[in-house]
Amino acid sequence: DIFLPMIVLEELDSNKKGMTEVARNARQASRTLDALAGAKDADAKPLICVDFPRSDTDFWNAFISYVPKFADEMSLNIKTTGSRTA
Repeated sequence: DIFLPMIVLEELDSNKKGMTEVARNARQASRTLDALAGAKDADAKPLICVDFPRSDTDFWNAFISYVPKFADEMSLNIKTTGSRTA
């Protein structure tokens, strides 16, 4: 299982642009996570856990409600964690 705080995914995404070593590493890490999430065999597909912040804002409430729907649409095995999730 892979547990990544949302801030890690946000930082990876924000650092992917450019030709620096940091940008190349961020792109490679993103590709590796995509490959893990995109395994063809359902039994081999890893569980991806997303830890949400404990913030109670309209943005995070909407985002938290969207993630399970997105996971179903993309056939991802995602578990959400945080103070307000089951």
